[in-house]
Amino acid sequence: MLPDDKIGRYRIVSKIGEGGMGEVYLAEDAKLDRRVALKILPAKVATDIDRMLRFEHEAKSASALNHPNIITIYEINDEEGALFIAMEYVEGETLAKRIKSKPFDLRKTLDVAIQIAAALAAAHEANVIHRDIKPDNIIVRPDGLVKVLDFGLAKLTEEVSAYDLEALTTLVKTSPGLIMGTVGYMSPEQARGRNVDGRSDIFSFGSMLYEMLSGKRPFTGDNEVDVIASIIHQEPEPLGHFASNIPHELESLIRKTLRKNRDERYQSMPELLADLKDIRQQITSEINSGRAQTKTSDLDYVTATGEGFARPLTTASPSRFANTFPELILGEARLHPLIAAAIVLIALAAIGFVGSRWYAARQRPESFQTMRFAKLTSTGNVASGSIALSSDGRLFAYVIQEAGEQSLWVKQTATESNVQVVPPADVRYYGITFSPDANHIYYASGEKTGVPSIYQVPALGGTSRKLITDADGPISFSPDGNRFSFVRKKGSLMSADPDGGAVQMIAAFSDGKILNQTSWSPDGNTIVAAVFLPEDSRDHLIEIDVKSGTERPFASPHWVRLRGVAWLPDASGVIVSGRDPDTQLSQIWLISYPGGQSRKVTNDLSSYFGLSLTGDGQTVVSTQQTLVSNLWVSYPVESDTATKITSELGRDEGMSGVAWTPDRKVVYTARIRENQDLWIADRDGSENRQLTFNSKSNFSPVVTPDGRLIIFVSTRAGNPGIWKMDIDGGNPAQLTGTGGSSVEPSLSPDGKWVVYQHVDGDNKSTIRKISIDGGDSVQLTDIESRRPTVSPDGSFFACDFGQAKENASMKLAIIPFDGGPPKRILDLPLVLKSRTFRWSSDGKSMLYSESRNRVDNLWSQPLDGGLPKQLTDFKSDRIFRFDVSHKNDYLAFARGNDVSDVVLINNFR
Repeated sequence: MLPDDKIGRYRIVSKIGEGGMGEVYLAEDAKLDRRVALKILPAKVATDIDRMLRFEHEAKSASALNHPNIITIYEINDEEGALFIAMEYVEGETLAKRIKSKPFDLRKTLDVAIQIAAALAAAHEANVIHRDIKPDNIIVRPDGLVKVLDFGLAKLTEEVSAYDLEALTTLVKTSPGLIMGTVGYMSPEQARGRNVDGRSDIFSFGSMLYEMLSGKRPFTGDNEVDVIASIIHQEPEPLGHFASNIPHELESLIRKTLRKNRDERYQSMPELLADLKDIRQQITSEINSGRAQTKTSDLDYVTATGEGFARPLTTASPSRFANTFPELILGEARLHPLIAAAIVLIALAAIGFVGSRWYAARQRPESFQTMRFAKLTSTGNVASGSIALSSDGRLFAYVIQEAGEQSLWVKQTATESNVQVVPPADVRYYGITFSPDANHIYYASGEKTGVPSIYQVPALGGTSRKLITDADGPISFSPDGNRFSFVRKKGSLMSADPDGGAVQMIAAFSDGKILNQTSWSPDGNTIVAAVFLPEDSRDHLIEIDVKSGTERPFASPHWVRLRGVAWLPDASGVIVSGRDPDTQLSQIWLISYPGGQSRKVTNDLSSYFGLSLTGDGQTVVSTQQTLVSNLWVSYPVESDTATKITSELGRDEGMSGVAWTPDRKVVYTARIRENQDLWIADRDGSENRQLTFNSKSNFSPVVTPDGRLIIFVSTRAGNPGIWKMDIDGGNPAQLTGTGGSSVEPSLSPDGKWVVYQHVDGDNKSTIRKISIDGGDSVQLTDIESRRPTVSPDGSFFACDFGQAKENASMKLAIIPFDGGPPKRILDLPLVLKSRTFRWSSDGKSMLYSESRNRVDNLWSQPLDGGLPKQLTDFKSDRIFRFDVSHKNDYLAFARGNDVSDVVLINNFR
């Protein structure tokens, strides 16, 4: 195919590769305005049944997986006889190229290995074996995120009714007698042509890890026959011949992955992954505690020569992995033989007990092995959290948000048929649900600043009827359908009959508690509710007795926010969409009842808001929000052009903070995996490196004027607090205490003071300042105020400022640096709508971003009330955060798009 050729809605840009199963092209998706990779089966082999089966098998295998380290499959389709897979386009280089071009340091090796292992663990849990793990099938993005590609040789281990799997395995071989896989990385059982399972991937993974550390493959020969003989009969050379002083536990791990007998290898990827994480944690701990015997640089940077690695990795303190079993039990002490024997017998008995429990657990079927995802919409503009599923699973209702207005739609889950039920209006929906018979939709809606009401509308369209005024969502029906519950004024749980009559109060809350989500229990006696507690600024699950209104805790973790909750029909637990404090990601969780054990249903870098469950409890729908963001730089500030300096570094990349250093480097936030971390890069995107590791969420960076320190927000100690660290990520120290939350730091021009927003236990937000050296903080405002930014001369700070009158809108206040009454209060709603606003260098204007039809541009608003001036002229995408360089010449901003659609998940239990 040639550039500008079209296949369906995809326009070919260029050819980027080819292999045994097809040609791969870079293409543009005209409908969703994104770049994709298209794998197309060449026409000359389209009639080859073997390749056709392999091609379709690859798509079905990979599309069943949902993991941030596995390539995302968008669709498989057939256009005018051309069969293709549309998949995520990933910029980066293969691991094979990385290994050849430059050496891996130990930390990066472990980081890449852990990501690959996590991907394979997820695949194995979904009953997919890759069977062709090799460096060419791994892409490493510039930021370090790993993507595993090409499940074309994968073998589904679960039974598939349409195929005999052994027959399928034979069919998809390229030619009779050819062993599937890649010589040099295949397992002994694979080389012998025998049946394989997940332990074959473990062997291939070990071969690849060996090569990453040594620069050489573990099994070599003059030809493929010699290589296969080496895999089956020979042991690889010790890693010590190529790399000095590799930690003993890591070398042992690799040896265990490469054992010929698969019963002697690691038996599962999760087991291997856990050991890899332990090794990384141990090495990090030894460095941080000073127990490592060499400098950090000796551990971090290992140079390679043609002869292997020239510098030692480290000489670390003795590892807990290094001791034998008797040494662990007896240590160095010389014990009486009888005492020693007794200790050993006790230990063996304990190990036998634990082992039997482990074995019994291994015999139980793994949960979620048959879970399947399906995307039900593709508009990308579904309002987050507004979702409902009929009890029989045939219909779902959702809200579309476009041009500032929202509309209510209903669609069939099995077809593309949909209907607009309520037309677009300048309103917001606060909860939607189907009646038990699916004939009507109940929804809470109101103007953005008004009081919502509850309405009823026929499920397939008609006239809406107002049932209850001054009534908020969410709405939950009792199991008999005779009552539904709703919330009034955020603090009262109410109920009414289906026509909105016989309104009764079930329970009322005070002391700042806010009801967020509710679900009626299967027996009709209780309602589980998500309630915000001001003392810890967290959402908690509680049970409310319907008759008495009394409440009691529902055993469950605490949540940053809960956006959906539903009882399972057998009352064995609830399913929630919740943002947990550790990862700060909103995922779908299953929580047992009454025990309260929690387990993730989803586990990726998307966010899931709201949910609804079918009557049989087997299917759930949610809104899945995915954000792709990149850093851009423009010079000068008012330039008509901008340059992208990163390439899809992560879901939150730059969105949660961008800051310039005095020497024009950019510090930013990226969520590459679960944690939010701080990174730093040159203004052209080069020398990009991570600054924080394994420390929960880190965001909102600002850099001191002398360039020595980064001030940022971190959750590593619990609630968000203000921290500081050296510009290279060293010497982190906490500035604010653990009471409440401290966010949005801004620095005085002399770098001596940090001004920030503090949220106390009553959920009141004020502005405080604290010395950069620590100490007691000083409160600067008494009235509700947020997001401070210090003026260029240090005389004032600007912030969102709330009036004493209830429900009054926020204003922009200019307040003296030492606090006190505002000098000026400005009504600049566009400035306050911006995620970020900054002073201009002369202190006469505010820079902000304005959104028009989901397209953001930067503007400058004079503080004297003059007309705003547009600084950028983008035609697409959103601007999430921005910062102006210290000399006011460069502009850095996080720019991208967020896509929100409805997804359906089957068999999640």
